Amino acid sequence: LMLLKDKFPSNHVVYLWSGAIHNIDGDYAFGHTELLKAWVLMRESEAALYSVASYYTTLYLDIGIFNVDGTLFDREITLYKFLGEASSYRISISSYLRDEYGAVPTYMGGDYSQADILISDYRAKLIQPNAQPGMLTVENWIRIFMISQTVGHEGTELLGQRIQDYINKFPESVNLPYLALFAALKGDYSEAMTFLEDHVDAGHATWTLRLPVFDAVRETDRFKAIQQRNDDNAAAIRAIVFEQMEAYDRLYK
Repeated sequence: LMLLKDKFPSNHVVYLWSGAIHNIDGDYAFGHTELLKAWVLMRESEAALYSVASYYTTLYLDIGIFNVDGTLFDREITLYKFLGEASSYRISISSYLRDEYGAVPTYMGGDYSQADILISDYRAKLIQPNAQPGMLTVENWIRIFMISQTVGHEGTELLGQRIQDYINKFPESVNLPYLALFAALKGDYSEAMTFLEDHVDAGHATWTLRLPVFDAVRETDRFKAIQQRNDDNAAAIRAIVFEQMEAYDRLYK
């Protein structure tokens, strides 16, 4: 990546990959500033901004800056210029959340029937004979499975089996919060919390703790400890992100 950045210093894709890799490794200070560099390079291109959003939006969800519906998680958060509602940065976040998370805000709001309607066309494709999850789609499969299971859709068992088959073959291609979510949806809360403990012990945070499936264990001591570590990690990463946002504010036009 360093060689690529030297050779292509104006290529936003190099900074996207660099930012994503460092975030995965837990180096959020460097990872987020790499993503901001990508945004600065491509802020005049709506299509490019959307691609940048696919990398930083999940981070912002996980550390409690945004909700899945695009609203601010904490309305007291200081809004930097490029997080204003009319900014291209904020618009790209909202567009990505709408496309990627679709029915999840409706589901989290408790309207399970409407959420099921919103995913019905997509789910119909997933239960076709040759449909299989992949590295870039398995998280969405798990979200579709979550909604389908809640409403008791007849295709739920097939979806679950295909997800499980994929996890059995490629366990390391699914991130820990989604392994935890899938385990919880199957009723194995002990395994789910083990995955979550590994995640927070590595210094990460996740928005998925807010999902209703964890209500069954939310008041247990083990889950409360996970939630506290998650919140502490999120606060530490948020502090880094906000410091960088303040520095980059002067670049916003």
